[in-house]
Amino acid sequence: MDKLSSAKNPIVSKLRALKSKEGRDEFDEYLVEGGIIVTDMPKKMIKQLFVREDSIQKYQTLIDTMTSDVYVLKDSIFKVISDTETSSGIVAVAARKIPTDISHLRPVIVLDEIRDAGNMGTIIRSVVAFGVYDIIAINCVDHYNPKVVRASMGGIFHSNIVNLCDSKKLKKILNDHLIIGLDSRGSNIYDFNPDCNWALIIGSEAHGISSEARSIVDKLLAIPMLSGKIESLNAAVSAAIATSWFCNSKII
Repeated sequence: MDKLSSAKNPIVSKLRALKSKEGRDEFDEYLVEGGIIVTDMPKKMIKQLFVREDSIQKYQTLIDTMTSDVYVLKDSIFKVISDTETSSGIVAVAARKIPTDISHLRPVIVLDEIRDAGNMGTIIRSVVAFGVYDIIAINCVDHYNPKVVRASMGGIFHSNIVNLCDSKKLKKILNDHLIIGLDSRGSNIYDFNPDCNWALIIGSEAHGISSEARSIVDKLLAIPMLSGKIESLNAAVSAAIATSWFCNSKII
């Protein structure tokens, strides 16, 4: 293990850069922070591992299994690269995945202008948990944002995320899918049982599904709220409920 004790070290400078989208675009890498997510991530994905000086013993078992470079950081240096107030003392660097074409044989989640990093990460975590791996992101927060990565709790490692700048290509990409939109004016989702491959569009927290995406929707569905006291559900909660229902109604 090498010890890094200067904030001016080129390796530390690169880690700081990876906290921004510009830096991630430049190096084609991203940061993974947190004891659980780093310990559970596939070891072959870890290009470099950084451990805070006082956390070496805590992560010794993981360190002993590493074939990639492991660095020890002074507490003051670790604070420079950490994206959390109370860090668990470990950060990994991973290469960004090259997305593959959306499969015509699997269900798809379409995220339409999801800008909140916590929501984005939770959606990825939830849909992967239910067996949906293909995700199309239209004008969303960068899914390699450190907060998204943490909130995904490992889902980011198993998902295939394709970024689109607008929804014009969406219809062509999903030509073999039934395109479903979640909207409060739709039909009751629990009266619908998918009998074909589907693509579910989740709209933004503030505005719902965009008009462009809505124009290609085959079926509009709503999650009923029985109390009448709440106007809408969080985007991540809606995605989890709908995906769970579809995936348990029809074996993928």
